[in-house]
Amino acid sequence: MQADTENETMIEVILALNAGSTSLKFSLFAITRDRETLSLLYQGGIEDLGSEPRFLVYNATGQRQGVEQLTVKAAISHEEALSMLLEWIERH
Repeated sequence: MQADTENETMIEVILALNAGSTSLKFSLFAITRDRETLSLLYQGGIEDLGSEPRFLVYNATGQRQGVEQLTVKAAISHEEALSMLLEWIERH
């Protein structure tokens, strides 16, 4: 993810994924300018992929940033969950 607008600074990130049977968990890290350290930005996941999926996000200090009941009311695939996650990352 990189942002390059007047009000935003360009950020390079690393996305770590863990795909379970009914979930897709993630951690999103910022790469520091010296490129020697990673800084946790967000972590969470999309759970209950086999029924009514919901999206949980926590910031670096563990505070919940939101729970989004996804608009789909049926099972979604891991590919669809990943697509939703990438869209969320682009918005944030």
